[in-house]
Amino acid sequence: IFHDVSDGTFEVILTSPTASSGIESEGSTVDIVAQCTQEASLTLFVNGVSLFDTLGSSLSYELVAESDGDYLIEVVASIDDLTSTASASFFVLPENAPVVAPPAGLKDGINYIDENTVILQWTAPYKDFVFAIGDFNEWALNGSSLMNDTGDGETFWLELTDLNPGEDYRYQYHIFPDDIRVADAYAEVILDKWNDPWIPESTYPNIPPYPGNLTSGPVSVFTPGQQAFDWSDADFVRPDQENLVIYELLVRDFSEERTLKFIEDSLDYLQNLGVQALELMPVNEFNGNDSWGYNPTFYFAVDKAYGTKDDLKSLVDACHERGIAVILDVVYNHADQPNPFITMYWEDGIVLPYNPWFNSSAPHTFQWFYDWNHGSEYTREFVKRNLKFWVDEFHIDGFRWDFSQGIIQQQGVDAGYSQQRIDWLKEYGDHVWNDDPSVYMILEHWCDYNEEVALANYNGQNGNAAGFMLWANAAHNYQEASMGYSDNNLSWANFQSHNFEDRHAVAYAESHDEERLMYKNLEFGNSTGNYDASDEVIALRRQQLTMAFNVLMPGPRMLWQFQELGYDYSINTCTNGITISDECRIVAKPVRWDYYEDNERRHLYDVTGAFGRLKRDYP
Repeated sequence: IFHDVSDGTFEVILTSPTASSGIESEGSTVDIVAQCTQEASLTLFVNGVSLFDTLGSSLSYELVAESDGDYLIEVVASIDDLTSTASASFFVLPENAPVVAPPAGLKDGINYIDENTVILQWTAPYKDFVFAIGDFNEWALNGSSLMNDTGDGETFWLELTDLNPGEDYRYQYHIFPDDIRVADAYAEVILDKWNDPWIPESTYPNIPPYPGNLTSGPVSVFTPGQQAFDWSDADFVRPDQENLVIYELLVRDFSEERTLKFIEDSLDYLQNLGVQALELMPVNEFNGNDSWGYNPTFYFAVDKAYGTKDDLKSLVDACHERGIAVILDVVYNHADQPNPFITMYWEDGIVLPYNPWFNSSAPHTFQWFYDWNHGSEYTREFVKRNLKFWVDEFHIDGFRWDFSQGIIQQQGVDAGYSQQRIDWLKEYGDHVWNDDPSVYMILEHWCDYNEEVALANYNGQNGNAAGFMLWANAAHNYQEASMGYSDNNLSWANFQSHNFEDRHAVAYAESHDEERLMYKNLEFGNSTGNYDASDEVIALRRQQLTMAFNVLMPGPRMLWQFQELGYDYSINTCTNGITISDECRIVAKPVRWDYYEDNERRHLYDVTGAFGRLKRDYP
């Protein structure tokens, strides 16, 4: 804690008010107290008008804020030829925010008008005043930072001019009557005081410094006049979704570097596997730097722990150059703090019941973090905009919806049949498909059998959309077969077993959620005579057989990262394989690129690639 003290020279300071900007209500009394290093003539000025003077080493005055607006407090001390001035300011809130009609076509968040002008817009139902504070106004709460009411009483906007092209501007929204600050939910860069210092410069160069002496909490960033990414994928055509070979990958565990750049540099490896789609576990901002990503906070920002937004664009562009589509894992069932839509309506860890975006408690049995309310138009419009953002701005080819069972507001239904859930998912799908009918939509949808059929057989309101694909978890069956036990049946991996009209079952033997086949083989493999499925070489060769039955079955297939090398660390293994427990499930796992140099494991990779290319080239 730093506190300015006198250096021995003649000086006057204000001990009240002390803030460079503060908020008062009309009619309130503000105590003005000043101290001087020696007796002098002290004069109080308010907005340039002299109100009070005295002789001594201190000044006290009770100022009644009779009207709204900005108040500049100055105390001038003088003795002989010495003069010192101390100043502070505050803003008296008006009865209501000023109502000013905004320019046409604004959207919530950042509106780039030109390289020198930005308009910020923020929706905050049940709030009285919103200030836009940041580098553009010295983080001051005053009349110029008070946002205008569009006229609906809940949407606020402010025009910022004379900005410098290419400069990063840090900012927040300061909201009353709550007296809270939140970052912009629509910003593409978010600063975090606690987590950013741990991100290597090589991963994210020149992270804007956090304004620690000016504010607290997440800070958003906008950059007027920023250079647009130079795309080269205009001729890319998405592969037929009904024959996809999808490679699911967690950026954190794919390399020691934990970066999107590393993945781009490894695309030869994926292309040789015959991979047609790369599925990234969540890459938008999540809480902390080390996570699976299913604790999302800001949905329009790439998490800086993995790299810059241009790193993701570059990866997508490079994938498209090789004919590989990119699918994002998205989480619209729940979000984590400090999501601003939670923070604005949150008290003592509880979401307030009038929150326009989130439920106070989930209407379904399974609840993680804070539950989105898809019965709210605010939520549905946010989700639609976010989906379109990733397609338009990042050229993303599709989405894997985490726990789509949670897109529901009906109590007690859970996995039972819900027409409400079907209708909302169709609404989301149609919103994207009406612009681009070839975008992939994959649901992790553990629901009533007939509900899955209804979604899998839906081809959009115009009848020409790619339609929903659904995860088909056949891991247990493949594990039993791989270990050499007879009580297994692989038919669940076949779309016909689901009564789907088209090949819309994305079946897999491994995923981020399932135990690794090689671990199961090595620990529990069956044996007969001299043949032992737990022997490493035999176990790896049995993985080749698993690949044949999975990859070559009709319909889209999915591989989990390093499955093609026989990755054998349990999903519940902690660092260095020392401890196995449920708590270890989501911790980082050892990166074993050295497996690629092992002959038997490399052979599994080669066989997997042969099957992948066969499926790709001869569907």
